[in-house]
Amino acid sequence: NINGEVVTSFAGRFSAKFRGDYYHYTLTDIQFPYNKPSWDGSFQLNYNLRDKILAGASLNAIGQRDAFITMKTMGGPQVAPKTVELPMHMNLSLTAEYRYTKILSFWVKLNNISFNRNYEWAFYPSQRFLALVGFSYSL
Repeated sequence: NINGEVVTSFAGRFSAKFRGDYYHYTLTDIQFPYNKPSWDGSFQLNYNLRDKILAGASLNAIGQRDAFITMKTMGGPQVAPKTVELPMHMNLSLTAEYRYTKILSFWVKLNNISFNRNYEWAFYPSQRFLALVGFSYSL
């Protein structure tokens, strides 16, 4: 595993974060690692206005993977085991927070706003669009 990350601030209010991973597997019994990508990464951009309003956008990507499919995975009649290639995918997410006081803040998180259909494992779909709204109160 090779991992790299760069975090930087610019223009006083902006910060950016780049992160990436490259994976190399050494296997003895199987030809490739099932459901494991060869790379993944993300880019995140954040904005901070006087510690009162915080906003962010992130783009996450994961490389293609190979999955091993059996009859139990697909259901239905008996079929011979085979491999399926799961494509690379990207997700776009947005966040916003308003700090009303030092102890009370309100936030919104919108994950996968691109409505990208993704399979973490073969034929098991992940969450598509997800919206979270909440508040934080701490003494």
